[in-house]
Amino acid sequence: MHRSFLEILACPRTGEALVLMDEELDGEFIVSGTLRGATFGHDYPIVDGIARLLPSPGTGGKTRKSFGLQWEQKARGRLGAADTSYGFSHEQTGQWLQETLFERPASDLGLVLDAGCGAGDKAAALSNAGARVMAFDLTNSVESARSRYG
Repeated sequence: MHRSFLEILACPRTGEALVLMDEELDGEFIVSGTLRGATFGHDYPIVDGIARLLPSPGTGGKTRKSFGLQWEQKARGRLGAADTSYGFSHEQTGQWLQETLFERPASDLGLVLDAGCGAGDKAAALSNAGARVMAFDLTNSVESARSRYG
């Protein structure tokens, strides 16, 4: 997780600011640590660069199970080539997103939130095109996305 995201994130339970504790850094990247709610002290771990912000482990159970399986299969290349998104290269996907959704260069977008990022293909495509991207998902697919795209 990039350190600059700390100013944006909030406790999912209370909406309060989060404070980084016990961090391990690699430059501006937070490898591990704990995000703690500034007032009420709810803790959220950062493991392998991924902030775990679900309010409880069972949140979104059915969604997590069904989509998690889909994105894991995608990452393993079982739903088409792992380096494509719906048959398009990541470069083509990024270009399509820019032209269709944003109508301007990705570098001019500011911060893009990919809520429900799945395998991370679109977040990676936009990041590679120059956008600053924060990607979230209920499933563990974020682990595959992190290992594939950084």
